[in-house]
Amino acid sequence: MPLATADEAAHWLRSEAANWLGALRIAAGADEHRRVVETAEALHWFSDTSIAWRGWYEVYGLSRASAAALGDRRLEVTHLNYYAWAASACARRYDEGLAAALAARDIAAADGDLKEEAWALQYAADAVHLDGRPWEALEFLRQALRPADLADDHDGYVHLLVRMGNVQDIQGRHEEALATYGKALRELTERPVSAHQEAALARILVYSAHALGLLGRHEEALEQAQEALATTTARETPALTCRLHLARGLALAGLGNHRAARAELTRVVELTEEMPLHSRAFSDEATKVLASLGG
Repeated sequence: MPLATADEAAHWLRSEAANWLGALRIAAGADEHRRVVETAEALHWFSDTSIAWRGWYEVYGLSRASAAALGDRRLEVTHLNYYAWAASACARRYDEGLAAALAARDIAAADGDLKEEAWALQYAADAVHLDGRPWEALEFLRQALRPADLADDHDGYVHLLVRMGNVQDIQGRHEEALATYGKALRELTERPVSAHQEAALARILVYSAHALGLLGRHEEALEQAQEALATTTARETPALTCRLHLARGLALAGLGNHRAARAELTRVVELTEEMPLHSRAFSDEATKVLASLGG
């Protein structure tokens, strides 16, 4: 297929999903395990752009079985981790996702594969967090820091700190979340992270701005939000853009600029409507503040 851009490729993958998934099933049934694993690996990062598609549960179920059949322990633990993610995030089978993640952790730990051990613990955190158990998620994320650090997985280490801060925020522990975001920002500047640095910086700034607004530190929240606006990621990532407008709306409302606050918070509601599969939490928060502003 003459696909010239990533957008064209994404459109093809979505429109032809039933066909290429059918082909993957045929390959798995014919014991073409290497082809199944390579296809699933090629789709790994694309899957993050369409989490709501439940087909990922089957894709990574097939690749998990094929990786095990190949007898390659590294492939087996990697695709078991992918399967844990798909079970929890896509299929909402939280117990299954947790069991797969913990099995991957055990294999990785036995083989000394620190990076995959850290990923497994993160996927375990995903499973329990999505299942409404944030305190357990926080513990899994804490456990993941050590193997990520020992593996020199600098991007992963910073990402784990951001995830920890986000869980603390959800628990209402905003001061602790701010401290964790601050640590993530320091690590981001001190560690030799990859080209994903701007994306991590954008998340830290947006999440910090939101937490500051919830703490009533409105001037600081606006400053952080303004810094975030300077990043391409914050402007072009829908979920992050939504949270950025929410942070600005909270801060402006706190400072008494109700007209500007209403504009920001209304945009949050609009963005959430455009992303029906995204969490409604931001929209609910924005609607509540809008109601308090009146007019």
